[in-house]
Amino acid sequence: MMRRLMPAYLVGVACYVAFSLTQDLGPGIEARFLPVRVDQAVERIERSGARMCWDWSGRKVRPLASDNLDVFVRVNGGEAFVASVFRADSGQPWRASASPAVGPVRTRYCLTLPLGVVPVDDVRVSWIAYYPSPMRIYRLAIPLPEIVSPGTKP
Repeated sequence: MMRRLMPAYLVGVACYVAFSLTQDLGPGIEARFLPVRVDQAVERIERSGARMCWDWSGRKVRPLASDNLDVFVRVNGGEAFVASVFRADSGQPWRASASPAVGPVRTRYCLTLPLGVVPVDDVRVSWIAYYPSPMRIYRLAIPLPEIVSPGTKP
């Protein structure tokens, strides 16, 4: 009986190992050799009251649509606040269905700063876009350029 089950068991173990390696190594390999976005830059960072805006540019080289965007705001190096990003021209919040086509991209984004942030505070924004893998086995995390707005010192 054991001899009959051994090949099926070995096939199951091999599938488990292959799937685990794909989960662990796939995102790193894909990010390095098959990037989604390249030549990314953040420019024209401006703060006005409780609003911070910036121009984000880059070149999209693969036709994938991100399915999530994580945005974190740190004030004076403190605790990270979760924030949401919206387009400066339309006020529409970021959404997966608004993914740009392959080619050069330039968009002005804004966010609302946490309560209590004053012009003298240093603000850093880190954001990460997530893309599903072609076979939907894992998600590829693409860090976008950090946005730094130094405070105005008296």
